Amino acid sequence: MYPVNVTCFLTNFVLLPPPAPDCYPGGYRMLRNPYRSVDFDSSDLQNTAIQDLICDHSLSPGWYRFSINNKPAEMPTSCVEMNRCGTQAPVWLSLTDSSLPRPGEVRQLSACATWQFFHGSTKDCCLFRIPISVRNCGEFLLYYLQPTQGCMGYCAKVISEFGPKLCPTGEVEVNGQCKASLPALSYKPVIIPELVGSSVHLRCTFSGVKTSGLPLGYLVVWARHLASNMKVEIRKDSIMETFSLVEMDGVHFRLGETFSCSVSTLLGNSSRTQSLAKESESFYAGIKFVPDVLHIAEDGKEHAVTIRSTVPIPCYGTEHGRPCGVTLTLSVRDSDSLDPSVEAPNMALSTCQVELQPTAACSRRQGCAWASLTLTAVTDFTRDGNRPSLLSATPRSDAPRLWRGYSPTPLKVTVQDVPTASCYSLTDPHIITLDGRRYENQQTGTFLLYKSLHRAFEVQARQWDCGSRHYAVSCNCGVAAREGNEVVMLDMCNGQLQETRPQLSLKNLGGYNRVSSQYRIKIHESHQGKKITVGIGNTVHLATLVSAHCARPATGLIFPSGAFVRADISDWGMSLSIRAPSVDYSSTTGLCGTFDRNGHNDFHGPDGTTYGSTEQERFVEEWRLAAGESLFDTMPPVMEVEELRPFCRCQEGYSMSLHFTTGHTGDSHYNFNPSSPQHQAQCQSHDNVDYTSVFPWVDTTTQYIRSSEPEQSDHQGVSILNGPALPMEIHKQPSSQMVDYGGFGDLGDKSEREVDRELRRDFLVAVDDNRPKTKRQALYEFQPIFTSQSLSQADLESLAYFFPEDHHLSAERPVAQPVWPTPSGLTSVKALEVCQLALGNSTVGTVCRGLLGRRLDEAVDLCILDLQLKDDLAWEEALVHYLENECERRLLENRTQRVLELGESRAGMEGVEGIIGTVLTALRCPNFCNGNGQCTEWGCQCYPGHSFYDCSLAISQPVELTDLENSGLCDIRAFDCRSVRVFGLGFIDSPNLGCHLTRLMYLNGERVPREKQRTRATFLSSKALDCSVPSLNSMMTINSVDFMVDDKPYARWEVKVTNDGSQYSEPKLLTIYDGVCQVCEPTHSGLCKLKVTTIHHTNPRTHACTTTHTHTHTHTHSYFPLKVAVYLLKNHAVLGQLFTTEKGVRYSYNEKK
Repeated sequence: MYPVNVTCFLTNFVLLPPPAPDCYPGGYRMLRNPYRSVDFDSSDLQNTAIQDLICDHSLSPGWYRFSINNKPAEMPTSCVEMNRCGTQAPVWLSLTDSSLPRPGEVRQLSACATWQFFHGSTKDCCLFRIPISVRNCGEFLLYYLQPTQGCMGYCAKVISEFGPKLCPTGEVEVNGQCKASLPALSYKPVIIPELVGSSVHLRCTFSGVKTSGLPLGYLVVWARHLASNMKVEIRKDSIMETFSLVEMDGVHFRLGETFSCSVSTLLGNSSRTQSLAKESESFYAGIKFVPDVLHIAEDGKEHAVTIRSTVPIPCYGTEHGRPCGVTLTLSVRDSDSLDPSVEAPNMALSTCQVELQPTAACSRRQGCAWASLTLTAVTDFTRDGNRPSLLSATPRSDAPRLWRGYSPTPLKVTVQDVPTASCYSLTDPHIITLDGRRYENQQTGTFLLYKSLHRAFEVQARQWDCGSRHYAVSCNCGVAAREGNEVVMLDMCNGQLQETRPQLSLKNLGGYNRVSSQYRIKIHESHQGKKITVGIGNTVHLATLVSAHCARPATGLIFPSGAFVRADISDWGMSLSIRAPSVDYSSTTGLCGTFDRNGHNDFHGPDGTTYGSTEQERFVEEWRLAAGESLFDTMPPVMEVEELRPFCRCQEGYSMSLHFTTGHTGDSHYNFNPSSPQHQAQCQSHDNVDYTSVFPWVDTTTQYIRSSEPEQSDHQGVSILNGPALPMEIHKQPSSQMVDYGGFGDLGDKSEREVDRELRRDFLVAVDDNRPKTKRQALYEFQPIFTSQSLSQADLESLAYFFPEDHHLSAERPVAQPVWPTPSGLTSVKALEVCQLALGNSTVGTVCRGLLGRRLDEAVDLCILDLQLKDDLAWEEALVHYLENECERRLLENRTQRVLELGESRAGMEGVEGIIGTVLTALRCPNFCNGNGQCTEWGCQCYPGHSFYDCSLAISQPVELTDLENSGLCDIRAFDCRSVRVFGLGFIDSPNLGCHLTRLMYLNGERVPREKQRTRATFLSSKALDCSVPSLNSMMTINSVDFMVDDKPYARWEVKVTNDGSQYSEPKLLTIYDGVCQVCEPTHSGLCKLKVTTIHHTNPRTHACTTTHTHTHTHTHSYFPLKVAVYLLKNHAVLGQLFTTEKGVRYSYNEKK
């Protein structure tokens, strides 16, 4: 056997990676429609079977392989004519920027769609670009395709007809053929915006390629980016320069679109031989927000936003003044908002209009022009979760041509909801903390209800004994609140139970600046003046107040943070509601507890000491304020307060309240028109807090502001009565009607102020306005139960008025321990029946039952406790206002669309709108006007014969007078006799409420009526009012007034009262006398006794009384046996004389001098 020579041939093998899973059967799908062939003409299908046209707009994204008549096919890499491949716009694979992948590779390429806009126009082989991926599986190609825009179709070509796929080194494949390769750009081109004249241009600039011997040019392709990473070619330039300049013409190059340019090198004498293209970074031409996404919360924080233009702004306008800039109108749109007239916007802006101002030079970081604004989340007191909002900036119609009609992409802002809460101090009082814990505080004095640890805000309440028949029970009689340098007080404690009227006072420690309008309080009235709302700035949608019970006013104090204090007032005092804004979450202290959604830790002292449920009295005492330390007596020092930035609600269709026509001011936010000049220059409001209300209101702020001087205060704080006068203190005049002085002499044309000046000139009636005022004394049914501490004169002078409840010994106040049945025989069963009827069956209880839930049962429980403590059925409706407060709060809290949609599924056929409409009507028109009027958008419009905001009172019924103050006696030396308090039944605060006084003269032993006059009546309650008493000097037509001090009083008046101006009560007698010389008693004769040991005269400069003792002879029975004359002089002029006669003292006063 011969050996065999074996020669081994070594061959270079290329180890390819294993095929990808997509290359196996099942990893891709086949496209077999023969219509996709480049040879198929689609024209016949369009004429005969248009439904068979290939439209890949519904093609599912994925890997695909082509097959034509069972032959392998691939996408063509050269331009395909229109109406081929079974479609109108054939899609082919462009290899201009790259080449096909090698086996085992995947490459991102672009497909082009051929299209011609109309017959005769230029065909564009790559009008639209579609990104696709190509995978080389070795034996075939796979394409990752996605849906097309419109009726386009992917083309296929049998594989045998293709040229080489892999080119030798040094060559590159171009449209299926290998060409000599050219060097590509070393760096990406850059797009730079610039102005050419007054036109905006984009420059695609790049660094050229240096070669030896070859004349090189450049092919620049401009493309517009579409959605889903698609691009469409819009322009090609074959140039020799290293830049391409295009104009932003508003047609092919428009604002709001993204562009890119790709540059490839080519031989100067041939466009077929070119290099791989280098593409620039995308360039967005238009407006951008910085940041482009924003997340904020309802915490009061402000957020800066910058608006930048990436293109320069040309100067335009007249020849002499060519302004450079573009005005943008800003507007807010909430994508999930139910209705702008129902829901407040999620955010507010510092301005509704900005001006884009050019920068020194265009840059990628700063842009070419910019503007800035501040936005903040609106504290809306609504449970609306995290909500998206869109901020849009739109050029005005007078902008340069390129900017007109341009709508920039809005800024998306997500607003996070932050909890809010309410605290209540009701009737005697029952306190419900911010976290819902309930306890009793039956002590009297001044207490701190609420204090923010985050900012300068606190609320204090005064409690007096409100007259239980058997127990020591207290009620709120006043509330004072401070935010920053503004102090608000609503006080009825300086008077007697069932006789006092609350006085509203506003103080600005820092002063009121009329130029900048920094006095931020607004006062709105509703229900014929029975509801008074004090709010911020010039917002037109402040929250007014819910209906007061027992036809009494409800008063609310609203502060810039959105916190408010609401007072529902009655004869016995007031119930209070305090709303905590989201900015105070987890930052409160006081009797209202800690606002952290945990009611178990509400009992904390000022030093942080925790008290258990059995230590309630100790907890209450910790928050007692000592006499002279509260806002009622001492003003706090001025503090540095940051000026509030105005925020506007730049929202189309936004209304200032739930019912947009309820409020009326000069500046309405309803139907906001962004292009309106009225709103473009607006933005002086403070709309970052929502004050939406259910009730109609009228702005009466100007009636309160009287001075622009600051409140006097030093660093330590000063007493209200010490130091100079308080010009910033604002007191409202009584809300009753103008005084009618007509019918007697020349008084019919006198104004109220003129008559008041005449009253002050009457020195026998006028009192010293600067003397200390003490708590007005009068007899009333229930005496308070306490023991007062002894006070020095200095202590008394440091107080605004003496409030005895601040000085009682709390240890001696008995603890109420009520039992059933009550002393009058009231049982618990009867009390439950009465409270269910008064509350559960009331209008608000019936209509709002679904909103109130367990709060209705809680109100019934509190009502039963009130009846047990007071043993008086008159308290049965005292908690109706609490139900109204809760109904309004819950309605506004749940007004968002998603909550209303949930309610719609429960409401069935009735629908949500019907339910809400009924609730709104019940709250706007209490008790549905009691059937005595018609409910309108402004509230109840009463039928003739009825009055009041709920038409509950019949004004045709005459008034019954029961008594006058001090039994009708008034000593001019001890009291201000210019008014008298009248007690009775059925007083109505109607427009025609008034007093009618008739002067009685004692002649020949009889009282003879003389002058008659109608005077002002100041309504206090249904049982008390104050009548103005005329000045005698103002009624005399003679030059002197003769007053004989004998057994006749100085003046005697017959007092009547009318509600409607036609029917008068039976009269009561008022006697005015001089207590230095006379002693009067309420006798039928009306005569007084003369003090026989003194004569007197009055110093006209000081009104001081001088007493002279006389010596009488024992045998003389005359009162004044010695004739004495005293002349009253001023600047050597005789004002009058005082002299004695046999009958007494006679005084003559020269009025002209």
